[in-house]
Amino acid sequence: MFTIPDVFEVDPQTKANLPSLKVFRLSAAATSSGGEALTVVLTEAVVLTGSTKNVSGAGAGGVTVTWMNGGASGATSFQNLIYTPKSTAAVFLPPIMPEIKGLASMKTLNGIPVKTEFWRDGGNSQEYLRMDVLMAVKVLRGNWIVTNWGE
Repeated sequence: MFTIPDVFEVDPQTKANLPSLKVFRLSAAATSSGGEALTVVLTEAVVLTGSTKNVSGAGAGGVTVTWMNGGASGATSFQNLIYTPKSTAAVFLPPIMPEIKGLASMKTLNGIPVKTEFWRDGGNSQEYLRMDVLMAVKVLRGNWIVTNWGE
């Protein structure tokens, strides 16, 4: 994680300039011996205008970035996600039913679709019961999720 001088955050809804520097994150390792320019791949695009604007100010070329999580010192750090319960939601989808009828049933328990399969293995005379739930987490408001770092 690093910041660039004169590149500030914007309010995600109003696009108004905020007083804090935008924190950038790398999506791939980048190295430099210090003498040449450093090319990095960021986790999000830098957008200066329009409805997806996420920064104000482009920054000047040849500036010194400020590493926030030990990038320049080589120290390791931990990173945690902090979010409000309304920033994400659990999403449940009905699992795919087998084509052969009678081997599985679908029930909805408290709004959650649950597939139940029953079968008998003739080789070892065992009966099996399997229950499947297809769940995912949907991000509702990504700007309500932040990262916290430290050493």
